Amino acid sequence: MTPVEQSTPTDPDPFARAAHDEAAPPRPVPPVAAAEFRALQARDRAGLRGLAEAEGLPAAADLGRDELLLALLAHRRQLPGLRYASGVLDLAPDGYGFLRAAARDCLPGPDDVYVTPGQVRHLHLRHGNELLGPVRPARPGEQHATLLHVDVADGADAADLRTRAPFGSRVPILPTRRLRLAPGPAPFAARAIDLLAPWARGHRVLLACPAGADRTGLLRELAAALGAAEPEVHVLLGLLDQEPERLTELRRALAGPRCELAAATFDAPPGRQLALAELALARAERLVEAGRDVVLFVDSLTALARAGHLALPPTGRQLCAGLDAGAVLRSKRAFARARQCEEGGSLTLVATVIAGGDSGVDRMVRAELRQHANSEAVFVAAAAGPGAGLLLDVQRTATRAEDLPLPADACAGLQRRRERLLALAPDAARAAVESELGRGPA
Repeated sequence: MTPVEQSTPTDPDPFARAAHDEAAPPRPVPPVAAAEFRALQARDRAGLRGLAEAEGLPAAADLGRDELLLALLAHRRQLPGLRYASGVLDLAPDGYGFLRAAARDCLPGPDDVYVTPGQVRHLHLRHGNELLGPVRPARPGEQHATLLHVDVADGADAADLRTRAPFGSRVPILPTRRLRLAPGPAPFAARAIDLLAPWARGHRVLLACPAGADRTGLLRELAAALGAAEPEVHVLLGLLDQEPERLTELRRALAGPRCELAAATFDAPPGRQLALAELALARAERLVEAGRDVVLFVDSLTALARAGHLALPPTGRQLCAGLDAGAVLRSKRAFARARQCEEGGSLTLVATVIAGGDSGVDRMVRAELRQHANSEAVFVAAAAGPGAGLLLDVQRTATRAEDLPLPADACAGLQRRRERLLALAPDAARAAVESELGRGPA
């Protein structure tokens, strides 16, 4: 993503000279410990509001959750004029960057905070780091406030950044650690996938869905089920070509400190769609570098390939009518980021592709990706027409090399179950899985 240029600063090094600015709080500003930030981040808006009222923070009732968190940090340090900011670092090729607000899908805006090249070099900051620190107001001739220093990066102390191995230099290993979806009250699709096509940390998972179906609803169910079964896993959603009302529904359903969502609506230009996908992948990589297990849901790799066809320079080689070879390479690169790392941390990528229609582009994108998928879940439309619900095709849903995350007895049981299902008609196979999971037909 290319950041909006900061107007030429009147001060060539605002980081070094911030202490002499009368508008800035006096330095040094007491740093925020990562533990303090995580404790506040774990609270919902009601919890933060109660804490703010107990500590005497004025006008706490008028602030949103993120604003309350930052206001509490400033209030505790008792420095006049002090203000904190947090956001995802959008790094420019020239070495500077801006903190973008996740609440605005990391779009450039007037409230973005400028990060100097000196800070980027000093702390080895990378595209996608989530940073927290005090800021000073913009001086005359500047468009943005400036970050004074970094206190917290990706939920840990900023000093830890220097010791983190870059994502690209980490050693990918075979995915052997099981990733569970919630049992019991979880939706049928989540429980059936957990039964028939188990996931592991570091898997590349394809969800093949018909065009026009409710894919966002499916991702909402899977993300909620995963969060309930694996609360230590960090969930990210990168959504392209979306309807605004669907995004509102998703944000309200999945709000929480361990779930982040960045999306582009269907009216966004192709370049914006590509930039958002790249920022979501970079954000996931930074969390893996911090030792986290991350699951990134992407909707969809088909939309990413179509955006690449429109926005990227043509290579002169067409895979099919309407799909340049360089465009599908962008989707393949995104899919290839999934891995379990030998040094710790993992990135699991769960991505939708469009399937089952007459489009040659849709067929080609799926064919290019499915051969590299560790697991594939195939869905069919429950009814005709756009927005239809999805039914899991239990006979075509499977995981390759399931012996890696599963013990030998569970693997043998899964193979026997699959043989029984393949001998049945599609409707009978689905009914058999519903019966095994303890639920009547949908």
